[in-house]
Amino acid sequence: MKTNIFIFSVLFLSFSFVMLDADVEIGEEIRIRNYVLNDRDFSSGTPDRISYWEQRTLLYLGFRLNKELSARLETAAKGRFGENPAGDLWFSESWLRFEKKILFPAELKIGRQYYQLGDGVLLSHNDDCRRGLDGIKAEWKLPYRFELTLAGFFLAQDTRTYINENLSASLFLIKKKMEEREIFFMILTEKDFRTENIENKIFYDLRYESTSKTNLFWCAELIKSAGDRQEPGRTVKYDGLSYYLRADAGGKIPGVGRARGRFLYGHFSGTPPAELPDPDPGTNPSLSYTSEKIFGEYFMQNRQNIANYTVSNLNILGYGLSIMPLRPKNVEFFFDAFDTLNLANPGKGKEDLGVELDYGIRYHYSYNFNIRFVIAEFTPGQALAVAPDNKTARKMLTEVELKF
Repeated sequence: MKTNIFIFSVLFLSFSFVMLDADVEIGEEIRIRNYVLNDRDFSSGTPDRISYWEQRTLLYLGFRLNKELSARLETAAKGRFGENPAGDLWFSESWLRFEKKILFPAELKIGRQYYQLGDGVLLSHNDDCRRGLDGIKAEWKLPYRFELTLAGFFLAQDTRTYINENLSASLFLIKKKMEEREIFFMILTEKDFRTENIENKIFYDLRYESTSKTNLFWCAELIKSAGDRQEPGRTVKYDGLSYYLRADAGGKIPGVGRARGRFLYGHFSGTPPAELPDPDPGTNPSLSYTSEKIFGEYFMQNRQNIANYTVSNLNILGYGLSIMPLRPKNVEFFFDAFDTLNLANPGKGKEDLGVELDYGIRYHYSYNFNIRFVIAEFTPGQALAVAPDNKTARKMLTEVELKF
């Protein structure tokens, strides 16, 4: 109910902005995907090939009354052709933003909004279905190129209308900008009442990254996690240390075009409580959401016994290469490989989850029109192997994006 009240308040203010001759921006994004999936259970004994079309449509309205006050409304719909082609409709963004210089330049944003830290391993909105985060965020630009962010969020878990008041997070972030470098320190706390066992999580995150994304981009991240879970008659402690590295470098190849190479390594683990029969990881953020274009197209979307697109329990090594030839223009051929291990298995060592190979082509005509075709193959390791054949799972994805 609280979210509905706020959304209608933003609607009312938005129409007020129009009556006051505010600047109005209107836009739409349409994404159409075709999926073909084979051998998802890694066995040839079951006929599980599926194919379907899916659409996601975003429609947004932006309003700016003056230099200090603006608002944005965005609706999202996602559905499968033949089942629910129009999809469910929900508000993915609905916020008011105030910008004012009070000693230092400041910005206050209230409402459902997109927000992501780094590559999303700890905190991110869901970029696929556009899961907004309900809350309030304040940012200040301080002297010596420091920036301070304070925020509090509820997770809009179902992405539709109501906030999930049983999962909340607070954020403290300080960022220092330098020439072609940024460093930030963050403290993220989460409180989860979604089950009878109340969880309190806290993450200390130090990230250092380059700001130049033309020829070389790199980042390094160190995450210390702590907290506890309150169970009847006892308290289970969490403790974890994770680290993450990623680099992306490119350059010209005479007579061929441009090439870019990629590398990532992530170790997202901790010290599981040994007394639990099914131990929880030390690093298990509830607001994590990673990009399929960085962490792979198949496995992260099909994790077992844990939320998809999260990094919990993973040791992941990835590398890839892209070629952008001189002819035809705006075309990119790419290849990526990922080797994943399971780290939530105390006493048994690292279990091999499997190897993923992604390859395909992208056509980037303009900001408003893009096409992508991907083949993702995942061969299960010992942790997921299915006797006797242990088939490779395969996904073929064709995607068209239009922006107006």
